[in-house]
Amino acid sequence: PLLPPPTPDQGGVWGGYVDPLPQALILTAIVISFGMTAFATVLAFRVRQVYGSDAVDELAGGEE
Repeated sequence: PLLPPPTPDQGGVWGGYVDPLPQALILTAIVISFGMTAFATVLAFRVRQVYGSDAVDELAGGEE
């Protein structure tokens, strides 16, 4: 048996159904931001470890 499509009741609530899309998008954004933060942190650590400095002018070959 198919369920009828959800329709809002008097209070504007959608018949007990919840749209999972906003929750999925927020969770995806959290996971992506955590991954990008971890990547940027490891990249900065590795640059400091390899080149001995994190000064952009020194890494670009400018005057110290």
